Amino acid sequence: MTGRVMSLLFVVMAPVMMIGNHVTQKRQKRKRLERDVERFEEKLTSLREVLKEEKETERSVRLREAPATQHVYVEAMRHGPLLWTRRPEHWSFLNVRFGLGTMPSRNTVKTGGKGQLMKEYQEILDNLVEQYEDVDGVPVVENLYDAGALGFAGPPARVVGSLNAVLLQLTGLHSPSELVVTSIVSPVWTQHLQWLTWIPHTSSAHSPIEGTTSRTPPRVRSACSPSSRSSSPPA
Repeated sequence: MTGRVMSLLFVVMAPVMMIGNHVTQKRQKRKRLERDVERFEEKLTSLREVLKEEKETERSVRLREAPATQHVYVEAMRHGPLLWTRRPEHWSFLNVRFGLGTMPSRNTVKTGGKGQLMKEYQEILDNLVEQYEDVDGVPVVENLYDAGALGFAGPPARVVGSLNAVLLQLTGLHSPSELVVTSIVSPVWTQHLQWLTWIPHTSSAHSPIEGTTSRTPPRVRSACSPSSRSSSPPA
């Protein structure tokens, strides 16, 4: 009799136990989700701070790699430590800075495969990563050797500043033994490029071109070419 009662009691209690077990599992799952969300938010905050710091570090590094024209000019005039520091073995040899802009960041973020996060949290992570894919306020740089040539189109009043900036960077950062400057320009341009006549790059003993800028007629004046490589920006 007692056994039957116990069996009946077990049958009656089974649904209750199943409901209780379901409620317990659901509560545990909710707590686990809350803990996972909390950890995700902590890691997201940490990642945001790291990306912010790395962005500032990258901007600072890239600004030092490609100094402004004014800084190059000051260093050249005082024969500072920056003068003629770029050598053919350097990755920045023949690099020129056009100005500041927004460029792709050198930093990358490795995230897990898609589907490992809930959709809403995956979107939050993707938006954060996308926010730091580019870095603003960094030099826009081109390499003269890779480009083959640099062109400046327009009337002298519009382009003389850009042309002189590029020439100043090249002659201020590269030794006359590795970079030669000559020119072929019209009388209109002669006055704007007159300063080339007193830099050593136009009379270098390493120049493959005979004569010097100061000795040639007014109609003969610039194309920049490294003595060990063949590439030149037209005036």
